[in-house]
Amino acid sequence: MGVNQNNSTQLNPSIFDDLKPKEFNVLISNEMARKRNLKPGDELKIILNNHKQVTPVGNIPRQKTFKIAGLYETGESNFDNVFILMDYEDAKSFSLLENPNYLQVNLNDFWSAQDLREDLETKFN
Repeated sequence: MGVNQNNSTQLNPSIFDDLKPKEFNVLISNEMARKRNLKPGDELKIILNNHKQVTPVGNIPRQKTFKIAGLYETGESNFDNVFILMDYEDAKSFSLLENPNYLQVNLNDFWSAQDLREDLETKFN
């Protein structure tokens, strides 16, 4: 989720200090970090399957590695289990959309995919 710091009122504004344009930092929830054994300073590769890049070897999904700058907690598990926060301008430039609508996470731990899938199905079904 792209964050426009000037319009965000749900979280303590200081949490966004490390989300600056062109730095490609992200915030993940405490719960997401715990489930996936991640911490600030770790790298997280995000892949967009709906935006293919044409290369000499064929079309590949657009991907970028982000640095986990910090953790957040809203107390709303439906939000905390699903959303990764990044600077809005970074989200726009990465997704090539005027208004980004979703991002896909590439997990380091294959076995955590089912938990994430269940969390997303609960949230969006």
